[in-house]
Parts: sequence; C-alpha cells; structure tokens
Amino acid sequence: FTVQTKAGLTMEYGNTADSRIEAQGKASVRVWAISRISDVKANFMTFSYVEDNANGEYYPSRIDYTGNAGASPVLAPTTSVQFVPSTAARLDVQTAYRGGALIKTAMRLGSVQAYVGTTLVKDYRLEYLAQATSADRSMLASMTQCDGGGHCLPPAVFSWPSMVAGTYTQKFGAVPTTNWDPTKAWVGDFNGDGLNDLMSYYGGNLATFLSNGDGTYTQKVSAVPTTNWDPTKAWTGDFNGDGLTDLLSYYGGNLATFLSNGDGTYTQKLNAVPTTNWDPTKAWTGDFNGDGVTDLMSYYGGNLVTFFSMGDGAYTQKVSAVPTNWDAGRVWIGDFDGDGFTDLMSYYGGNLITFFSNGDSTYTQKVSAVPTTNWDPTKAWTGDFNGDGGTDLMSYYGGNLVTFVLEGSYKRFVTAFMSGGGANTSIGYVPLTSSGTYTKDATPNAAAYPKLDLQYAQYVVSTVASSNGIGGTTTTQYNYGGLKAELGTGRGMLGFRWMKSKNLANNIESYTEFNQNWPFTGSVAKSETRLAGSGNAGVLKRTTNTYAQGMGSATGTTFVYPSQSVEESWDLGGSAYPTVTNAYQYGQSTQYGDPTQISVSNSAGAGKTTVNEYWPVNTGSGNWILGRLKKATVTSVTP
Repeated sequence: FTVQTKAGLTMEYGNTADSRIEAQGKASVRVWAISRISDVKANFMTFSYVEDNANGEYYPSRIDYTGNAGASPVLAPTTSVQFVPSTAARLDVQTAYRGGALIKTAMRLGSVQAYVGTTLVKDYRLEYLAQATSADRSMLASMTQCDGGGHCLPPAVFSWPSMVAGTYTQKFGAVPTTNWDPTKAWVGDFNGDGLNDLMSYYGGNLATFLSNGDGTYTQKVSAVPTTNWDPTKAWTGDFNGDGLTDLLSYYGGNLATFLSNGDGTYTQKLNAVPTTNWDPTKAWTGDFNGDGVTDLMSYYGGNLVTFFSMGDGAYTQKVSAVPTNWDAGRVWIGDFDGDGFTDLMSYYGGNLITFFSNGDSTYTQKVSAVPTTNWDPTKAWTGDFNGDGGTDLMSYYGGNLVTFVLEGSYKRFVTAFMSGGGANTSIGYVPLTSSGTYTKDATPNAAAYPKLDLQYAQYVVSTVASSNGIGGTTTTQYNYGGLKAELGTGRGMLGFRWMKSKNLANNIESYTEFNQNWPFTGSVAKSETRLAGSGNAGVLKRTTNTYAQGMGSATGTTFVYPSQSVEESWDLGGSAYPTVTNAYQYGQSTQYGDPTQISVSNSAGAGKTTVNEYWPVNTGSGNWILGRLKKATVTSVTP
C-alpha cells in the first residue's frame, strides 16, 4: 500500500518481494515493511531486507538514496547505508508465536556502514557483552566510529548492572494466627498499589493481607459464598483487565471468579467450562518464553513439558530434562531475574533451587542456601512483596509471615555510558513503587472508571549525572505522578499526569502536566519553571495551554490543535511581568492543519495578529500544493 504525506512524500509499503514479510511457512503477509520513499521531484530512496522465512526472522540490509526517477536516464542511487549483522553467535535467541507462526530474533546488528558508490566512508562498529549461556542477554558494550580506512575514534562505552539474582534476605512480619488458613492462600496485587498481597479462604471469608512494602501486612476480611467454588483448585490473575488481581476457582464444571473491588472485598461471577481434557492439579502457568502470551508447563515422566502458546489456541511442545536435586512437590513460579521469562523455584535440602528460563524450554540452575528452620516450605508463595520488580518468596511459620526478599540487580537498563571524548553520564533507576520518586493520584485527581490509577514495579529514571565540562558533575533528579490507563476503549496507557525534573546544582525545577483525556491525550496542559523561595510562590514562569478539536477529512478522525496559550512570568522577588496570550485559529474547510490566524497580545495592551492565506489545494497532474502559504497579513497594536 501507499501513504502520501502533507509534505509531498510518497511512502510505499510491501511493494517489493523482500519488503513483504510472510508468516513462517505461510503465504499470508505478517509485515508490510517500508520499501520506498519519494518526493514530488522524483527523488527517491529504497529499503532492502533479508528474510529467513523458515525461522520467521527478517531485518533491514540497506538503504539506498540520492536516486531520481525523473532524470533521463533514471538516476540510480549512488549512496547507501548498510546494516551488517554481528558475526558473533547470539546465545539469547528470542522466540515467539503469532497466529500460529514462529517469530525468531537470532541476529544482532554488528555495524552500520555508509558508502558512496562502493567506497566505505564511515563505519559504526557495535560490540556486545560476552555471553556464557543463553540466560545472558544481549547488551551493547561499546560503539566505535571509524572512517573507511579503519581509523577509529575512542569508543562510546556502555555499562550495565551485573546479574546477581538468586540470593535472598529473610524478613519477618507478625500476623494473626487465627481467622485464616495458610493452606488455602494465594498471592496477587489485590488493591492495585503495585505490591503483592496475600489472600486466604477461611470460614466463609476471604482474608486479604495487604502488603505495606516493608515485610509487614494489614488484614482485610470479606464474606464470600461457601459453595460454587473450590479453594483447593484456585489461581490468581487479572481476569477482567482492571489492574487488580482476582481469584479464579474450578468447581462442578464452572469457573468461579472473585473480581477484586480493590479494597479487600470481592464480587463473584460464574462461567461454565468443559469438565474434561485438563487436570487442574498438575500444571503451572507463566510466560516461559517472554513473548507476552501465557504458556502451560507440566511435570511429567521426569521432564518439564512446556506447551508454548502460539497465540491462536494452539501450542508447541518442548521437553526439558529435570535435575534430581530438587523437589517437584515444592515448586513456585515467578520471574526471579527480571528478564521477562517465567522461572521455576524449588526448595530442597536447605537450598532454594532456581531454574532460570532461557526462553527455549531449557533452564539454567542456581542454588541459594537458606535457613532450614523459621519457615515452612509447605506454606509458601511467590510475588513482588517489596515492589522492586523482583520475585520474592513468602512463607508462614509460627505466627509470622517470613519473606525471602530477592537480592541483587534484576533490572536490565544501561546504568552509565562514556562518550569517545571522555564525558560520563550515569543513570539511576527506581520502581514506581518508590514513594520518593512516584506519586499515585488521589482525590481530586483520582481516576474514575473507565480510567484506572496505576502503581506497579515499572522502573523509571530517577537521576541522571553528567560531566559538566569543568571537572565536575551536574545531577538532575526526576519525579513522576498520576500514571493512568483507560479500560474497554482500546486506548490503554494514558501516560503520566505530570513529570518534574530538578537541577540539584541550582535547584531550578521544570514541571510539566499532561492531558489524559481523549482526544488531547499526551498534550502539554501546563508547564512551569520553579525555584523555591522565589517568584510567585516558587513559580518563575507558567505556560497554560488550551486545546480544541475539529473533525478531520475522514469519518471518525479528529483534528486536535492548540487554541490558546497563556504565558505568565515573575522575577525573583515575585513581581509579575506582562502576561502574554497566544490565540490560534485553524481553517475548518480545508482541514489540513494550517493556521489561518495567530494573535499575540499582552496585558500591557500590545499585540500582533497574523492572518494567513494559502494557495488552493492541487494534488493532481504531478503537482502537490498542500498547505503552501500565499500571503500573510500582519497587524500590530501598541499601547
């Protein structure tokens, strides 16, 4: 297909054989990749790809540009950018399935080369950290810029956290010894605060222990039906997509779902399901290959049998032999190293045995010694109980909830990089569960259905420290608030409601608020420059934006534009400068996003109005006149 832009570019997708990426083993197209871009003067560039259909993999091989189809003869491109795969074998091959077709990522980029004709003029070389096993992820170690003769500048070097997950620190939190049953308990985030909680069934009640994030818990009790479900056949998950963990049970041919209300109470729903062809007593669920869909794992005949979901209701079976130094009767599931793959943990002989998934049904074993007393492996559950993104282990013993907090680094973000010139930049991260960095919205900004306030162990940048050029370091601190999502509309994540950065050297803050209402989602509603103790209650400058919408040229589309922007500013002592108001008008007849009038005025009485006139639209006969300014009339007013 072809896309034409307002600027006159024609973009072609899938118009060459190598840009039509077929699904593995099928004739149906999985990806329509861009194949050519041209402008109104017939200048063009082309895109080429390498496709390995048998493995469901493709990647770009080159971009050729400076061609002109209007020249006689046609001028072929004489310059190119070429993408060269790395010659080092990639151990962490990524595998997924979509619509029953295999998708694999086995290649890594080795270099990006610029050519004039057949002459190499520039070469960007990429190196990766060494991999010992498939559990080691591909991480960029350095990038070096070289000329065509092999003369290179010092490399830019990237630093990553060392992966030392698999050890645990024990913590205790006293809880009631009655009114709950540790043999009928489940883990999940039942109140949506980003921390995993514990739920138990006892005497017709669901007793929920809401995590405080420090190894202690607050108990809530909710009455539920005593029939129509079986607490011995139950699992947790977000079964209605509201961001809260629910409880699902199999009983008498029905799935009984207890939908969490977010406050420790639940609403029950029943749904009939088949009574045969599955065994709810011998299976675990998780995303064992990190493709975003849930898979099924079973222990059978001395093997771990993994059924990788293909995304269409079908599964591909893989078998992995199980070592003998573990106990299949004491198994917990979770992502214990934060790589996006679900792992397997077992307790055996005083050790926690963790099998880290490699994403291909094989597992790498790690052993961590833990106390043999003060906890009970027959009453244990997994979850992120401190909100740091790592999976922890919790056990009930002697009136205490004993939590083994996963130690080590399990976030896989670049932590520092050094430019070829020697400038250093260090980056710090924290999860959204950190109160010092993220603030969840509450009244009056709390979300109302279908919107949902979010807080979970998603890592964000908290600090950036950079060389200042005079031997020191400049550090910027970042804060976030009001992350929301919208349910049932397909809009999903709405982003943060506000973000703030602060230069710790001069204490100047930059604060930005964003719209979270459609169709203005993501647009800047307000921005401020702040300095504590100065200006107007700490505000030196404030810009407030107002947006409007008009129907687009196609049914169902909307044109969003800024209708007004008000700029206020104050000096350090708090005295106000004149307020500046910018007003914008757009032509509703052409609907091409062209401003017809721009007015600027200030509170002192000065102003200027610009009225724009455009050439008539003409996109036929090889022309492309769209949004071309014909005349601008400017009128100024002085006090």
